[in-house]
Amino acid sequence: MDNIVGVNFDDRKYVKIEDELAYIVDSVGENRLYCSTLIDVEAYKTLQKNNVNISNLSLGDQISYSTIELEKQDGIQMPIINHFYYLYNGKMIRVHEREIGRLLPKDKRRLYKTVISQDKFSWVKAESLMQLLKVITE
Repeated sequence: MDNIVGVNFDDRKYVKIEDELAYIVDSVGENRLYCSTLIDVEAYKTLQKNNVNISNLSLGDQISYSTIELEKQDGIQMPIINHFYYLYNGKMIRVHEREIGRLLPKDKRRLYKTVISQDKFSWVKAESLMQLLKVITE
């Protein structure tokens, strides 16, 4: 990843952000929202551990057990997690409540707090994050 700056495909353009490749979701003026989709390895390991039944449990001087897999692993859907980033006024920041709050000028903080306090707002939905970017950009 050290020599990679970005990757271009027909439908998406990826740029390197913190050792991740992220694509441009949308932009407002010069400000942009980026999304990096990663495999959630911890969730995958948990799925693997939870995909067994204990068939024999023996307690004595030592504990021993036997397990049976519940389902075949063919075609398992990997759990994914999205990391979002803003390019805001020339600075790349992770989309996080504290990070954005620190960066905003005082006149935009009230609008920012209004948007994030709405019931439909979500830190993991691109639509919500684009709505926030529009408000803090204009």
